[in-house]
Amino acid sequence: MRSAILCAVCQLITVSVINLQSVSGKDVQSEFAYTSNRIKGQTGIYLHSNDGERFVSDAFTVAEAPSWSPDGRKIAFQAKTEDRWDIYVIDVDTRKHIQLTDDAYGDFHPVWSPSGSTIAFYSDRSTEARIWLIESDGTNLRKFPLEIPGIADFSWSPDGGQVVFSANERVMRQDAPRPEFGIDSQKDLFIASCDGTDLRRVTKGVGMAMMPSWSPDGKQIVFGLTTQPASLSEIQIHVVNIDGTGLRRLTNRPGQCMCPKWLPDSARVIFYNQPPSTGTSTPQLMCVSVDGTGEAVIDVGESGGYFPDVRSQSRTKR
Repeated sequence: MRSAILCAVCQLITVSVINLQSVSGKDVQSEFAYTSNRIKGQTGIYLHSNDGERFVSDAFTVAEAPSWSPDGRKIAFQAKTEDRWDIYVIDVDTRKHIQLTDDAYGDFHPVWSPSGSTIAFYSDRSTEARIWLIESDGTNLRKFPLEIPGIADFSWSPDGGQVVFSANERVMRQDAPRPEFGIDSQKDLFIASCDGTDLRRVTKGVGMAMMPSWSPDGKQIVFGLTTQPASLSEIQIHVVNIDGTGLRRLTNRPGQCMCPKWLPDSARVIFYNQPPSTGTSTPQLMCVSVDGTGEAVIDVGESGGYFPDVRSQSRTKR
């Protein structure tokens, strides 16, 4: 079963759409990867740079959620084969790929560690521990040291010493009440050391926080937030300082604004918006400044895109 966050992509609600300015992908001035359905019958991963677009996942019918390696040479992603979701890594130059997970469980949303040695991902292989770790060569599969109950989204600090994730209060209090119908209406952001110690809460009682991303300068966390968890009909991008201060909303867009990722300057964020619609709606890549100004659609073609990730400026050249 795919995670509730993935399923939320397909939710369709009737709301009028706000017209925003559109900018070329070149205006972002950073290389980024994203997922698109522009080829009929094939969902795949595209790379966008000032040199144009490249399609890199042609070996797969469904490939999503790219995550750049720190050296900018490889991408981890989730792919569906024979009704199973597994984690793969592909070399963006040679197009050669390796499969990291190979089992009956669903594995989603890989996130590369700053050292490049480890990949974290969400898995349904356990009812309680949802975040798992694996080396980038496919060895040493293990649970994240902290037992994170429920669906939890995950990001490393720039120095690799800490992680931020989304979880309910039971991550701190095992006696905390469980939701009556299995849906946690309240999820906050938490920070912990990579060994699971030094756990602290960043947000408290703001709604359902999801998909956090730690800024390259280490000072802030950007994330999706909804106050309507029962329907997930509206999700907006917010930012908060790592000490929990300075919480503010960045977007004002109908539908679901999700998967925010920082540009290297720590001043802007790209994300995708799933517009509300009564029929098939096209997810749009978007960008916004960290002060909440300059919200714009990134033009990558009429098929749009989702699950963006930005290549670091410190790419290692071959």
